[in-house]
Amino acid sequence: MAPSYVPLVHPIGRFSPPADPNVTIVTPGVEDPTVEIAVTGTFTLRVVATDLAGNPPGEDTMEISVFADSCEAAQENPNGYDAPQGDLNDDCVVDFLDYAILATEWLDDRALITQQTYE
Repeated sequence: MAPSYVPLVHPIGRFSPPADPNVTIVTPGVEDPTVEIAVTGTFTLRVVATDLAGNPPGEDTMEISVFADSCEAAQENPNGYDAPQGDLNDDCVVDFLDYAILATEWLDDRALITQQTYE
């Protein structure tokens, strides 16, 4: 998914509405606002701030990734993801579903050669 650009301007406590309808400024007009993102994806948040002294505005951007759940977030960790040994269905948990996969495949022979019988 291509990054969505979410402008957020903070001139002395006022916020412009985000360009993306899935992004909501929950607490506008405070020093530390809360932004709620209702869909998964990667968003770039641009913040522009001015002060009462009339100094030139300061600007910064940050990339925010929103995932469907904590497992997806862990798997997308830029520092790497170490899956639990035995997690056969990649849901970040070793449980009965993994055992069912193992049981279904138990003793399946997928060798590239035919089995030899020695007498």
